[in-house]
Order: sequence, then structure tokens, then C-alpha cells
Amino acid sequence: MHDQDEPSPEIEGLKERPNLDELISTLQKSPHPFLPGWAAVTLWGGLKLKLLSKIYSLRYPRTFGTAYLPPKLVAGLVTRVRSNAGPGLSLSRNDIVASWFYKEICEIYPPRTATTLSRAVNLRGKHALISPSVSGNALGLAVMPSVQSGALQQTSLKNLALATRRSVEKFKDPDYVSKFMGFRMKCGNTNRSAVPEAKLSNQRCLITSFVNLGLSNPTFGERVSVERPVQLTMEPVVIRVIDDDRGGWSFHGNLPHAAWDGLERSMEREMEDLDAKSQRKAIEACVKRA
Repeated sequence: MHDQDEPSPEIEGLKERPNLDELISTLQKSPHPFLPGWAAVTLWGGLKLKLLSKIYSLRYPRTFGTAYLPPKLVAGLVTRVRSNAGPGLSLSRNDIVASWFYKEICEIYPPRTATTLSRAVNLRGKHALISPSVSGNALGLAVMPSVQSGALQQTSLKNLALATRRSVEKFKDPDYVSKFMGFRMKCGNTNRSAVPEAKLSNQRCLITSFVNLGLSNPTFGERVSVERPVQLTMEPVVIRVIDDDRGGWSFHGNLPHAAWDGLERSMEREMEDLDAKSQRKAIEACVKRA
């Protein structure tokens, strides 16, 4: 046990975080009440969002569940996309797997349904004043332009992965990161909701690689706490993914029933295609040896 007058190691650790005081001071002195691409939620807008959320929950009832993309499937997706990307194009596994989920989840909507795709961005290393120990709650949100479900299905996985990659590029700019963090802190301090600028009726799909970490406003001080998040329009389809040391990906989400069924069919189809390719390569190798 620790003496009541002696700070605990946890609190001491918070006080010793590099640049923490400077980060707080910077954000508090220069709060950003507005951010391009985002809009405040009015009273009427909030009521409309709740109504739309209720309607869509009845139209697309959801179930929470988990599933697993085996290493063979992930490697197959990555190899296929990178082989088509050409020289000079850099696509991460996150870009590719997130884009695959976007396509599979949004396939359940009618072709003309407008959809907003977004992705969580860890801000570690994106700003000199955000240390690794702070970045657990320091998450950005990259929002892509609205796209109709039909157009999304016709887009190649490579092109969608490139668009996904471009959506996070702005977070490489420390000035934008500072504005985004200041905007989030301002929203939290005023108990205000903000949404990406898009039609309220848009469907939403959010990918985050940070399991059990919400997109929340950080409150820095003696202790780090989580406050009200910067809200997304309606309740998005949220998929939390995390890769393991074997190269597979587990994912967790409260998805529409039809989306779970579609994911299962797509995974089976992808695995069958990979098995067929493996068999063809084995046969070709045998023929060459003969």
C-alpha cells in the first residue's frame, strides 16, 4: 500500500509524461471550435439523427459478434492488391483489410444508398507534443467522401485501399493534428456533438484497429479520463480489428444480420479461390518436374 500523502506510481507516471503540460497549454490556448469537414449538431439535427437511427435499426437489425480472418486469407488479400498496385504505391495491411471490410459490409445496402466510410487513426508520432504514453486516447478520425453502395461495389479493392490511404494522409501534418485535437477538446469541454459533413441519412461504417479504446475526448491533468466522444452521425457500423502474431485478424462488431451472413460467404469464397490457386500451382510444379 502507498502512503496517502505519497503520490502513487501511476500518478507519478502521468506527471512525467514528456511534453504533457505543453500539449495541454497549446490546446487550451488555441482551441479550434470549427474544423473543415465537420459540423455541429443542432437540436433538430440531433432529433433527426435519433429518428433515423431507430428506423435503420429496424430495417437492418444488428447482432454483436466476432470472427477471424485466418493468416492465409489476409496474406492472399494483401498479395493480390499489392501485385496490382504497381511500383511506387505503398499500401499497408491496414489499408487493404479495412477496404475489404468496407466493401463486404456495405454490400447489403441498395446501390443508391449513400455511405460515409471512416477510419480511426492513432496519433502516436504524428505531433511532437503527443507522446506514446498519451496516445491511447489520442485518436484521429479520417473520413472519406460519401460514396454510393453500388459505386463502392464496382470499385476495385486496390483503388479503395488507395482512397483509404489518402484519407489518413492529412494526419501526417502536425498542424492538422493540433487543430483536430483542439477541436475534440473544445467539443468535450462544451459537451457538444459534432459530425462529419454529410447527409444525415447516410449509412456509416467505421473501422478502428484499437480494440476497447473509444474515439473519445481526452481530458489531461492529474489523471487521464475519457469524456463524451465527438459523435458520428447516427450509430455507425463499427468494426474493431486487431492483428495477431500469426498474421491473422480478429474482428468484433455490432453488425446487421445480413452483413454477418455476407462476411461468412465472402470468407468462404476467398478461401476456396486461394485453395484453387494453390492446387493449380502444385499441378503446374508437378508438370514442370515431369
